[in-house]
Amino acid sequence: MPSDEAQDFQNPLDAVSESFDMECKEMGGFPYKICKYESRHAFVDVARKFRVIPDDTITVIADLGLAEKLRTGAFVSAQELQRDSVNIRKSLIKQLRIYDSELPSLSEGQYDQFLGYMKTLL
Repeated sequence: MPSDEAQDFQNPLDAVSESFDMECKEMGGFPYKICKYESRHAFVDVARKFRVIPDDTITVIADLGLAEKLRTGAFVSAQELQRDSVNIRKSLIKQLRIYDSELPSLSEGQYDQFLGYMKTLL
């Protein structure tokens, strides 16, 4: 809506929507593609096709109890897995002495509630 006249929006949401539409048109519809994938819950595709910052991390279990549950095949909820795991840069894996496995975990004493895994690196 390029115009010399300012449009009077009754609802702030309308102004935001109009601005988003203008940005999309200027970018060749790129944001619409993201929204299309998101609306289909195709989050893996969104993450793969629209990545802005490269992800060089590995998910590592930070809680010993959770690591034991996973080793024994006990049920673990997605929320518990998210809450008790951390993403660690691949370049730090050797420094932390984390061994290659399907789902690596930190050892006892390697994780601090305040410092996180940085406790081991300090």
